[in-house]
Amino acid sequence: GGQTWSPSIGPARVGLRTPNPTPIPTLSQWGMIVLALLLLTLGTIYIRRQQPAMAFATVGSTQSHRHAPLFTASVFAKTLIATLALAAAGCVGAVLWFGSIAPRDVAGTLVSAVIAAYWAHLLIAARKDDAPRHE
Repeated sequence: GGQTWSPSIGPARVGLRTPNPTPIPTLSQWGMIVLALLLLTLGTIYIRRQQPAMAFATVGSTQSHRHAPLFTASVFAKTLIATLALAAAGCVGAVLWFGSIAPRDVAGTLVSAVIAAYWAHLLIAARKDDAPRHE
């Protein structure tokens, strides 16, 4: 059964039967979180790549600027350990608070932690790249 819509027209009633609605796929909460983290990461990479070009264009300098690499294994390893520790603490806190946690929440937390670790790694690498060099 579908739903019935019956507008009232005086003493008579007209019924219209609608078919069962088709489920529409939507983006889950974890999907939104992962999408937001990916957009944040891509935006950070884009802005980071544009900054040196803009800075040198305004100064009129012909110096070349070396970009921070998009992946530094040692920095990523440290940020991944930190974010996974925070994710584990969050999962333990959720179990203590709510009594249980769904497997999809554990999976979403792990995926989000890896993306957040990569984003944090980009920020740390950018700070190291911006630090003054003594040559």
